[in-house]
Amino acid sequence: MSNHLASAIKELAEKDVGFYVSHAAPGGQRTVLLGAQEVIAYAADPVGFLAKHYGVSKSDYLGWHQDEYRVYCSGFTQKGARCKATVPGLSTVETPKEWAENQGGRCTLHS
Repeated sequence: MSNHLASAIKELAEKDVGFYVSHAAPGGQRTVLLGAQEVIAYAADPVGFLAKHYGVSKSDYLGWHQDEYRVYCSGFTQKGARCKATVPGLSTVETPKEWAENQGGRCTLHS
């Protein structure tokens, strides 16, 4: 990140300009407020920044999105395919941390 950009961000922050980012989440968008120093970190690695913000790995953050904010059953069908049912109570998971903590759960059939 250039020194010019860092200086511009600092000057804006000193004038009480706020910074935020939005990302897809259950029900639409979620907004995360950024401090001036965080703007540069976010610009360098948006996924890494948001993963750290939520206290998860990049792969968990991306998995939460890929699974459309649901926790799927970790069981398998009789034919060996992964079960496509959601874990009871986890059909909408609000945070990637909750998603990560509940991996390995099972649906009512595979409990």
